[in-house]
Amino acid sequence: GNQVTFDFYLENFSTTQTLSNVRLTDNLDAVLGAGNYTAAAPTIVGTPTGTGTTLALNSSFNGSSNQQLLDITTAASSRRLGPSGTAQIRVVV
Repeated sequence: GNQVTFDFYLENFSTTQTLSNVRLTDNLDAVLGAGNYTAAAPTIVGTPTGTGTTLALNSSFNGSSNQQLLDITTAASSRRLGPSGTAQIRVVV
């Protein structure tokens, strides 16, 4: 079958503040229709930037019943984007 790559770009526009408890969701059912796809676990592309940036990925993401790309079961400190920080998260479907 065919594959589609979704890239999500996160950016903290503050030069002084760290973003905490960052969340990233995607409802693939709304775009592709329920049962019409299989989503691979999200990956981080390259190296996130920004002092103190930490992002814990959700290996159980499936775009349907589990739409969180970042692991929200971990402490909020595991989902931070430092000042001027950027990150790229990729999902292949």
